[in-house]
Amino acid sequence: YQRRVRAVGGEFVIQAKDDRGKLKNFGGDKFDVVITDPDGEPIPANIVDQGDGTYKIQYKPDQHGQHFIAVTKDGKQVPGSPFVVDVMLGEDGAPLPTKI
Repeated sequence: YQRRVRAVGGEFVIQAKDDRGKLKNFGGDKFDVVITDPDGEPIPANIVDQGDGTYKIQYKPDQHGQHFIAVTKDGKQVPGSPFVVDVMLGEDGAPLPTKI
């Protein structure tokens, strides 16, 4: 099962939830993000804890095609992970808005 959600370029936001599914309004969770390009090569991801229960994920894809984003929290896959990103790059090589 693969889920597609909305992302803009090489950035998306994770909203943390507690064990009961309630949105968290503080940081400190341990998220890991592994992004792979169409060739299966890893792409570095920068995770920024916003301190309000959200985590900004930044990455820089360098090719068109289907990318996979695996997200874990405390070593366990989050629901819907891995996510699929159909990356399209603009003429300047910057990623265009995509759906994952």
